[in-house]
Amino acid sequence: MATFYIAANGSDSTGDGSESSPWFNLFYAASNSRSGTSDTIIVKDGTYTQTVGASNFSLNNRHIRSESLEPNSAILDFASLDTQNISGTSEAKIEGIKFQNMQVIDGNSRGVFLNFDGEYIKNCIFQRITGKDGPRGRGGSFHAGSTRYQSCIFIDCWSGSSDTNNGGVFSSTSGGYDFELVNCTIYFNANNIPAENFMPVAVIHMGDGGSNRSATVSNTIVLVDGGTISKFAEIRNGNGTVNTTYSCLHNANYTGGETGVITDDPLLVDSVNNDFRLRPTSPCIGTGVL
Repeated sequence: MATFYIAANGSDSTGDGSESSPWFNLFYAASNSRSGTSDTIIVKDGTYTQTVGASNFSLNNRHIRSESLEPNSAILDFASLDTQNISGTSEAKIEGIKFQNMQVIDGNSRGVFLNFDGEYIKNCIFQRITGKDGPRGRGGSFHAGSTRYQSCIFIDCWSGSSDTNNGGVFSSTSGGYDFELVNCTIYFNANNIPAENFMPVAVIHMGDGGSNRSATVSNTIVLVDGGTISKFAEIRNGNGTVNTTYSCLHNANYTGGETGVITDDPLLVDSVNNDFRLRPTSPCIGTGVL
């Protein structure tokens, strides 16, 4: 297994992927013709606009991580470049990166990340990751796949659809998938809804498919500023379960009554400006579980 690099000063035309001569675009580096399917790709610190999108693209078992493991220091801006259906296999890992302004346009708006079955996605930020222009709106960010989302932040990840019975940041409509949300923050500002999108009917949407799937949510905060969503989790046709414990779901229309779930305002320091730390008076302090 080898290690390759991308950087803000890198070049896909003259670089070789080494630390001293990095590439520029993530999906260029993750192509099977340039890196092995189990190699590591390190994202050097910086903010840089990607110019290569991807469709029906697998990261296979690659480990994609930032150099500092600090997502606000390694920011990949896709500038609404069409990027969709990014999958990963059992050992794939993504860590310490901020992805922003990614969108999926296909017939069903089925997720920028689709069928991601990797080991984990950890300490990442996903901002304005959207599905649009589709009749189903099956999860703007993540559709299907089994993985563990740990210590991640999701900001204004919308799912656009002409069918108001759909929507969701996470969704699964076919296959027996299981995923976890642990120590995550999911934030919507209703004032930021794009004209072509709408606030999702649900944060987690499951339904229509013939196989059951499940989601486990713990130590997670969902906050909607300036509005509400129709429900935290939507299960259609009885296909799926969402087990939520020790979490705070504010303005998310949560009615499940599961262990340790509160619906109070979490009192974040400055959610509008993406400071998601808890104030000293937050009702969430001391209410999680190890």
